[in-house]
Amino acid sequence: DLYLNHPDVLVIISSHTIAFENSFSMNLHNDYLINFKEFGDLGTTKNFDPDLSLMDQIQRFLRKQNIPFTLNSDFILDYGSAVPLYLLTKQLSVPIIPISYSGLDPKAHFIFGKNLQECLQKTDKRVAVIASGDLSHTLSAKAPAGFHADGKIFDEAIRNIALHVSSSKLLSFDPKIYKHAKQCAYEPLLILLGILDGISIHAQELAYEHPFGVGYLSVEFQLE
Repeated sequence: DLYLNHPDVLVIISSHTIAFENSFSMNLHNDYLINFKEFGDLGTTKNFDPDLSLMDQIQRFLRKQNIPFTLNSDFILDYGSAVPLYLLTKQLSVPIIPISYSGLDPKAHFIFGKNLQECLQKTDKRVAVIASGDLSHTLSAKAPAGFHADGKIFDEAIRNIALHVSSSKLLSFDPKIYKHAKQCAYEPLLILLGILDGISIHAQELAYEHPFGVGYLSVEFQLE
């Protein structure tokens, strides 16, 4: 469906990139590289260009709205960006805008997403958005963070929230549960649901699995 919709730009929100405690951020660089060297794959690489004009519009708009926002500059993207970009753009050449979450509270992330929506709606470009992060890391005794019963509770709740595009349930989520789950998808999803707020959306779960005790969920959100 991404190919069929011919996006002009792809916004990627990753939980594995640089994050600042008191500010959201955008990675502004003249080009980007993804690779998988940290996984032992030395041959797979791909380059991406930025959409500099839209990035400038975004940073100007957010600053005008007094959203805490800063710029960083990194050539090599994190694997949370690299994996979805590689899988979803094998036959697609599209500029990207890498966005990062922050250490601010859940409501701030949702408001940040709403402001991104307002800014993106001002452009005549077709914009696709990817939110990338891992679900619970505590689904089994062999999981990276060991076992915790809240891991399964978190994953099941997020699957339900994503399917029903329920920002209210996400915003009211018990912080003890998502902290016990040792996950990193909560903030990117808050931003994404902020971007989608007030828009008629159809959500479809494409896959859910939990190898090695880590939850992975793929959901497609389409405008109705």
